[in-house]
Amino acid sequence: AAVAVGLVVPRSVGNAITAADTDPSTSNAFQDSGGTLGPLIESSSAPSMVASSPPSLAPSTPPSISEEPSIAPSTTPTSVPSRLPSRTPTISPSNEATKAPSASATPTVSAAPSVPPPSQTPTASFVPTTGLPSLLPSQLPSKSPSLAPTTAAPSLSAVPSVSVAADETFGFYLMGDIPYAPWEEGMLNDQIANITKTRRLNTHFTVHVGDIQKPARTSCVPNTYTKMHRALVKGPLPTFVVPGDNDWFDCPEPEESLELFRDTLTYLEDDWYASPSTVFPDDVVRMMVSHNEEYPELFTFTHHGILFVSIHLIDTKPTVDSDKFDDDGSIPEGADPVWDEWTHRMAANIDWFWKAMGDYATAEGNGSAPQLKAVVMFGHGQISADTKEFFQAIRPAFFSSNPRLITLPILYLHGDGHKWDIDDRIRNQLSWPSFLDVQVDQGAFADPCIVEIATNPNTPLTVEYENQYVFVDGLFRIDRQRGRYPARG
Repeated sequence: AAVAVGLVVPRSVGNAITAADTDPSTSNAFQDSGGTLGPLIESSSAPSMVASSPPSLAPSTPPSISEEPSIAPSTTPTSVPSRLPSRTPTISPSNEATKAPSASATPTVSAAPSVPPPSQTPTASFVPTTGLPSLLPSQLPSKSPSLAPTTAAPSLSAVPSVSVAADETFGFYLMGDIPYAPWEEGMLNDQIANITKTRRLNTHFTVHVGDIQKPARTSCVPNTYTKMHRALVKGPLPTFVVPGDNDWFDCPEPEESLELFRDTLTYLEDDWYASPSTVFPDDVVRMMVSHNEEYPELFTFTHHGILFVSIHLIDTKPTVDSDKFDDDGSIPEGADPVWDEWTHRMAANIDWFWKAMGDYATAEGNGSAPQLKAVVMFGHGQISADTKEFFQAIRPAFFSSNPRLITLPILYLHGDGHKWDIDDRIRNQLSWPSFLDVQVDQGAFADPCIVEIATNPNTPLTVEYENQYVFVDGLFRIDRQRGRYPARG
């Protein structure tokens, strides 16, 4: 794969990835393409939701998004306030789907011309043997986009004991920040109905990345959550919802609102998966989903070598009065309940991500999961000086003693900013060339995105028409569909 490819769409124009971005000593790090994750993290049989010995929350020379320093908790909390639902989730090292989908090829859009073959025969692995994958879009959308990939697409080297449909491309729908206004409730219903009528083949689930209301309008009353539940369960696909700040933190009674969210929208996928009467189309796969015990809105599952992980990240770090600080500058446990909640939740997010990576390492090592190709992470909050500490804390998972992980693609999909954006600040500031940050449009101004992932090494995804973006040499494609609508009153 080429080392430098493509352009960046606004907000900012980033630099193409070049060989100078990598350490020369790791340039041949992926020659052992058949290896496992190796000594990434020790996986325990029963997860601790708060890391007892958390990874460092900053790299050795941490850059900064702004002049404001990132404040990490001075100590790891030893316990997390219990907000458990009555059920206990099942956590399994292997979260692979229970059945393989049909091996039918993903259909092309009828209006789009056929895709010419790549100029070279794909070789090796989606994880390149040298250099870095191209994480930036292969091209900006245009009225006449090129349909051919800009470089030869690398192929997938899978663990032989795992059966993978050779010609499958699978995907999911992605939405967020809707509904804020009464007319948006009708739009959400229309969007869900449209997914039912026009669902793309081999799309397996839907994700809403948070903010299901405007608290100033709804006051976060219980009916807001039940109404959202009724709207989403009309969809044809199992649906996951991650919480946004509007869903509890900005509500008049935050703790009560978080419980309402958990009671009505966490485990929402069980309305499809747990119902014996649910009949899925032949191309839809039932995912084996695990939830965090203390923070059940955190979930994880895997499919075809892609690890999916959710985090509860909102860009609302609390401000603490100066009189609550100790002489050493730390904030003691119990001095500020809002601060305690932030630190507990941040530690749980970090621990949950590390556990998911460790569980996958175990499954890959025993042959029950294919070689990890990429990580897709769902959250609400955009990356800022307040939320950056989470990404600083998980970065060591990819810069560990196993060099194969250094260029492992990680795609963070979120809402919060309300406008489509491909942000390269963390990639640049944390020297993390394989990190990709994509913010989706506010749901009122765009159809749900369709995120597609290629599993066939011989058929990388390409840009077929306007408003599509391709990443990592054809591994990911995000289709914004009709883009951004004109503003309404």
